Amino acid sequence: MSENRPRRDVLGWVRKAEEDRAMALYLNPDLHPNGICFHCQQCIEKYLKALLVSHDETPERMHDLIALGTESADHVPEVKDIFPDLEFLNPYSVMIRYPDRDADPGEARDAVEAMDHARTVLRSILAVPGDDTTTGAPCAETL
Repeated sequence: MSENRPRRDVLGWVRKAEEDRAMALYLNPDLHPNGICFHCQQCIEKYLKALLVSHDETPERMHDLIALGTESADHVPEVKDIFPDLEFLNPYSVMIRYPDRDADPGEARDAVEAMDHARTVLRSILAVPGDDTTTGAPCAETL
């Protein structure tokens, strides 16, 4: 494996993150804004966990993007650049799964934008090769 290529355990998290991104992009924001917001949050959660694993950390089983981002920024200060995205996406891990809180289509579109910005930064930090931005799926050589 090349030194510039992420380790297999890191790529396992990336694969899971890309599955969530694909779901977020597949769903119709007018029909499923809650699902989109949830999968956007999950995508970035998994990318942050990939970053921690790349630094030989064992990520906690939690959904708090702020906590994961803070821990990640201890290793890579550039993670601080995506804190606005993390703050926006953070409530969608659990809160959106309950009947007293629904997202609207505009929130879903904003969640995709936040996810894609944070994802771009995290993929760059992780040196994940390739990307098919039309489908949201990573290129075959990535995984």
